Amino acid sequence: MTKQLHLYSLSCRKTEDATGMDDIILRVNGITRWSGRITDGQTVDISSIDTIVYGDDQDVRIELYESDVEGDDFLGFNSVSNYPVGIPFFLQYSLDEADYTIKAALLT
Repeated sequence: MTKQLHLYSLSCRKTEDATGMDDIILRVNGITRWSGRITDGQTVDISSIDTIVYGDDQDVRIELYESDVEGDDFLGFNSVSNYPVGIPFFLQYSLDEADYTIKAALLT
């Protein structure tokens, strides 16, 4: 049986950079699925990312990075496998002094 994961929004409580906006890279299972600029207190719509389809015996790894000239800063990862269908849940990313949240849900 397959599952469908949909990502809705990315919220920033605190950027990784001390000043200015973060240049965020969102990767799903190692593949860049979204990138954009975001700052403190901002929420961006990421619902245009294609629904992620995966099997019962698989996990989906969602990683966030902040792009920097001297090397990307890793903000964290979450593995998604089983959540109640249709009920939104939140994934937290808080490494390197950043604070981000992704809103997601499993679809039927």
